[in-house]
Amino acid sequence: MEWHITAACRAPRAADRVRAVSSAAAFPRHWITAVAVVLAAAALTFAPSLSGGFVWDDQLLIVANERVRDLAALPQVFGRSFWDVSIASADLRGGSYYRPLIAAAFAVEFQLFGLRAWGYHAVNLALHLACTLLVARWLFARLRADDPGAPPPVAAAALGAALFALHPSRVESVAWISGSTDLWATLFALAALGAWQRGRGLHGVVGATLATLAAALCKES
Repeated sequence: MEWHITAACRAPRAADRVRAVSSAAAFPRHWITAVAVVLAAAALTFAPSLSGGFVWDDQLLIVANERVRDLAALPQVFGRSFWDVSIASADLRGGSYYRPLIAAAFAVEFQLFGLRAWGYHAVNLALHLACTLLVARWLFARLRADDPGAPPPVAAAALGAALFALHPSRVESVAWISGSTDLWATLFALAALGAWQRGRGLHGVVGATLATLAAALCKES
């Protein structure tokens, strides 16, 4: 009798495991498809920015900035203001912005693209797509944690990622080369969230701390 009761109790659990395995097998395909659609939509939306040029702050920070032309001076970005560029005025030198990772990024990009603006725009677009992917992953994990027994929240997470990717407030950051400040800071902030969410113990704390520090070194606010 005891054996029959135990077997009867285990049977539904076995069936549940079979359904869970089937659901898990189908999930990656649906999730990859949903995220791919969101990323494609974002790429198509911001593709026209690739034909843009250097405008406004780009002129001082890249075009006329001799500091980005020599990688040997790269370590010096950690000891000066963001606006301490080679032709900066006294007012700019007195600025309180401290964004050494952005200054370093511009120096590396200059070695790759020189004064070809499309390369900088391509980096901005790639950063935006990476941020969108991290948003989608974080939303999915967060929603699933709220109700582990529910179906995978593919649609809800994809919709949230699409809202982030295509919102009009993203235009300045993506289409303006100097707007990469926001993109880099967001990328590291999202990486910190992901590390905190996935991490356990010291690894999670260290990962989240380092990513948060990197975000702060991209935008002081």
